[in-house]
Amino acid sequence: MSRIFTTLITFFGLTLILSCSSKTNSKETEKTVLSHNIVEQPADKIFGINGEDVNIRTAPGKNSANLINEKATQALGETQYCKVDHSTKVEVLETKDDWSKIKVIEPDWLSKTHIGWIPSKYLISKKDEEKQSLGELDPKEYEIIRTDHKPAVANFHVF
Repeated sequence: MSRIFTTLITFFGLTLILSCSSKTNSKETEKTVLSHNIVEQPADKIFGINGEDVNIRTAPGKNSANLINEKATQALGETQYCKVDHSTKVEVLETKDDWSKIKVIEPDWLSKTHIGWIPSKYLISKKDEEKQSLGELDPKEYEIIRTDHKPAVANFHVF
């Protein structure tokens, strides 16, 4: 009986030691993986798009060819072009006259294929994008009826 008890204690002890060491290793591995995947972009180079279906071009200028979306073209059997809209975030790589060379960074699966030129007028800074989404409200035109504040969000009931 005492031999079974000793075996069980040894088994649970080893299990505890191994599980603690594997958690430490997985956390270290996770930190390493995360540190390689996270690339901080300067805030002044990241922009939203203020427009719909903005064609990405191969070079700056209205007469430049639109960038072809190879994967979509193959899948659909007809020529599809790379475009950006309000749902994308881009990094500005270069600027020439009224044109900016951009690379889509969000959604990230477009970052390897959606690199080209768009008119700079379609770029919108994060600060201006937030203002635009909230709108410029005139305090004389509305009344806050109630507010609900939660850790992640503040809700305002407006009349």
